[in-house]
Amino acid sequence: MQTAEQIFEEVRGDFLGKTEEVCIVIGSEPFFKEVIGTAKALTVSCHVQEFFAPVLRHKAKRMAIAHNHPTGYLIPSKNDLISTKALIEAAEMLGVVFVDHLIIHEEQFLSMYALGHIPQREVY
Repeated sequence: MQTAEQIFEEVRGDFLGKTEEVCIVIGSEPFFKEVIGTAKALTVSCHVQEFFAPVLRHKAKRMAIAHNHPTGYLIPSKNDLISTKALIEAAEMLGVVFVDHLIIHEEQFLSMYALGHIPQREVY
């Protein structure tokens, strides 16, 4: 996970053609990706522990999350902003680097890191 584009390339196929919202957690050192939630409604609801269960199971040092907005709007919702903040805080407590939160629709994505919603680091 060196760039938001690299994360997008790794997960974009998991979202193509989806009409429901899907949420994926991606870890590195070692690499893994895992679907942690889907919803037929407009939002998928996942608790913080659901994001970190695979991270801890794989003993990953870095993590990111990606979810789609089937409506096509690549604007973070209030819930996206709140959950990103909670995940950053939890990751810090666990000694895991929270790299990014991508919002995806078809062939486009938005990086919460690039928008400044995730503390900037020397290295992505």
